[in-house]
Amino acid sequence: SLLSPQATLILVRSFAWGWAAEWAFFAGEIGALLIYYYGYDRLDPKRHMLVGWLYFAFAFLSLFTVNGIIGFMLTPGDWPATRDFWDGFFNPTFWPSLALRFALGMMLAGLFGFATALGIGDEEARETMLRASSRWAVAAAPLLLVSGWWYVDVLPETVRDFFLRRASEMAAYRAAWPAMLLAVAVGSLALVSRLPLALRRVLAVCLLLVGLGLVGAFETMREAARKPWLIE
Repeated sequence: SLLSPQATLILVRSFAWGWAAEWAFFAGEIGALLIYYYGYDRLDPKRHMLVGWLYFAFAFLSLFTVNGIIGFMLTPGDWPATRDFWDGFFNPTFWPSLALRFALGMMLAGLFGFATALGIGDEEARETMLRASSRWAVAAAPLLLVSGWWYVDVLPETVRDFFLRRASEMAAYRAAWPAMLLAVAVGSLALVSRLPLALRRVLAVCLLLVGLGLVGAFETMREAARKPWLIE
């Protein structure tokens, strides 16, 4: 708002109902989360699972809505000519960004699942939880790699040239992205092996930090591509 007040004003005016819808979904998400948590020992399993699916639905709708708005300034598509809400919302980076962010959510689900599982005392339950978490994290790695390249491929030529060639400070982030994805996949497979429990706990913490680093790297690269924070 300080650097580009006019562009920010357009975001507010053009997407007012989009923001409102996102906040409605977000409120539903938080409400479902609270019921899920506090109803853990109170609801029967079927209803508790239903609340979990409602949480997922609201969370995904929240992601779906805000994803269209935050991608707009980077790739407004036909909006400058039409000024149509949907042209701006379903902009060129909408689908690759949605796929990438959804895959990030899958990866974080697995990595936080590891941290939870390793605190379970019952060995059978712990190993079952570790295997389930590993499937989420391992499946997310190739999806993140493919959707990341898809995302870069749909950027405008000038933005892509800046991102791939002229922004020297981005080179380290671009190189770190596939390396961290490989570390997450390999580390997740190692966690379901018969390593000592203490070592697996250390590995789980390291993997969680790597996963958060992936999120940070993506957001840093996205914000660099979006400079100078104006609508093309």
